[in-house]
Amino acid sequence: MTEVKIKNEEACTYFIFQVAKELFAIEVGRVRNVLELSEASRIPETPDYLMGIINVQGDLLPVVEARKKFNLNGGDYSRDACILSISIESKSEKFRLGVKVDRARDVIKVQKDEIESVPDMGLNLNPDYVKGIINKNQEIIFILDIDEIFSHEEVTAIKNLESNQKDE
Repeated sequence: MTEVKIKNEEACTYFIFQVAKELFAIEVGRVRNVLELSEASRIPETPDYLMGIINVQGDLLPVVEARKKFNLNGGDYSRDACILSISIESKSEKFRLGVKVDRARDVIKVQKDEIESVPDMGLNLNPDYVKGIINKNQEIIFILDIDEIFSHEEVTAIKNLESNQKDE
């Protein structure tokens, strides 16, 4: 088993969301907004998980489809699908990114001793993405390290797309 990578706080508050049939959590302070699903302007020659860019109150927001990024299948999206506007930090750069998810679920407070370490086997996700696991009400929730999900190269490419669209 890998070590739990949670800060030395007694309790953390997490935003829970669903992608396909899986539940995920990120620190609540990283979620800026929950946006209604809107059509993204597709940008040619971008990774398949990058849906495109949407306009949010005059600002351009690159949007990633979580199912594709995490290699999860889920059929058609329901009316509960939404876009999470989140803050990402990569090599001391901060930026906003939209993430299309199947459903925003809840905000929960979790005690540090409720967080379990990540098993070495059987995880479909890259283990670097996952800080720990919460087993709450017989549901498994993966705590994501959102700063590790996107490589520095991916972050740079996404930021360049955003700035190129502003210039046009």
